[in-house]
Amino acid sequence: MTTLRFDLLAGRVHATPWDAHVNEGQVEWPPSPWRLIRALIAASWRTPDLDRPAARALILRLADHLPIYHLPPVTFSHTRAYLAQLGSGGGKMVFDAFAATDHTAGHEPSLHVTWPDHTLSVDEHRLLTRILPHVGYLGRAEAWVEARLDSPPSEAPHAWPADEPGHHTHPMWAPIESHAWDAWRAGWLAAGGAKKLLPADRWEALSHETLHLHKAAWSTPPGSRRVPRSEEHTSELQSPCNL
Repeated sequence: MTTLRFDLLAGRVHATPWDAHVNEGQVEWPPSPWRLIRALIAASWRTPDLDRPAARALILRLADHLPIYHLPPVTFSHTRAYLAQLGSGGGKMVFDAFAATDHTAGHEPSLHVTWPDHTLSVDEHRLLTRILPHVGYLGRAEAWVEARLDSPPSEAPHAWPADEPGHHTHPMWAPIESHAWDAWRAGWLAAGGAKKLLPADRWEALSHETLHLHKAAWSTPPGSRRVPRSEEHTSELQSPCNL
């Protein structure tokens, strides 16, 4: 298995789900597989002198699997700010929603993400060790993290992929598996889907900036799927209502 540890340096995670506006006050917690894979891709481009074909193959292998999560206790909150509009005499209220970790109860503000079905080779371990220091944030830029490889925690996970949707599951975004990509792309074209910004492959689909996808009128991230996620519910680990 492969486990990544993300130390939450700011004690907050600011991450807006794909299908929500920032002013809806929703927080994507835990970070979806789609977000995690995109963070690794972005970090790979910031890693100098990297074997890019090997890094691409490694990241796309991870994208074929769904992770489980060990989560720190968090509380969901938000701030509100009024931004002045020049010449109008009015202002615009902006919500900043976030998940805040508990630093006072002896809890370590770290997120562990484990891919149980993925094992790193020696070369892949070396590659990922070089890439991870370049992951600076998860979500918006103020959600600072430090990332590294780690051993999986011994306790049971707090969130994991569910076999099927149920009363206590929440959907999350994940990349389409490699074996399903060609069929997805062919189906999109056959249904009359727009060809503008239609990615040629999974890597391109995962690499497009969110702003560009919104401008191209993508209602869902291209090459993505919604999968159910189950999670533990305790008094310390609070679950978002609108993820």
